[in-house]
Amino acid sequence: MAQEGGPSPESRPAPPARPRVPALGILFVAAGAILLASTVLPDATLSNLWPLFLLIPAAVLLERFVADPKHASGVLVPIGVLAYLAVFFLWLNFTSWSHTARTWPHFLLAPAFGLFLLFLATRNTSLLVPITILTAVAVVSLAGLQRSRVAIAVVLIAVGVVLILGPALRRRRG
Repeated sequence: MAQEGGPSPESRPAPPARPRVPALGILFVAAGAILLASTVLPDATLSNLWPLFLLIPAAVLLERFVADPKHASGVLVPIGVLAYLAVFFLWLNFTSWSHTARTWPHFLLAPAFGLFLLFLATRNTSLLVPITILTAVAVVSLAGLQRSRVAIAVVLIAVGVVLILGPALRRRRG
């Protein structure tokens, strides 16, 4: 029943449909591109390009996010993790995994990247805590493994400044 002066639910226009990304098409294109690259490029063998297959589920999840960004923002975390690890594993494949002993902190940066994408979509500031912790531990670990005292010093100073100025900045806002 329509309220006086307002349109009835039947007469309201439907919201515009969002463009749909065909996930199955993305899967076939990605798989074909990987196989083609492994055939055409000499160093791009399937044994080196396997990390690109991590982007296939990321593309499917991205379709879900594009279709309903308000309700599907949680898929940004696995999208970020899969994309980050695909790039990281590609780099390791082309460097013969010789840097693995010094680059393991990237496994901490992958979820930090996924959470950061979620933060960008939702502006949920409580996500900044795990993002900062994961990133700081990874950066300090990477710097320590690289024996970079300067990088460790800069990170420690930055964290100290945030801890010192953080309460004052929060009081000013509130």
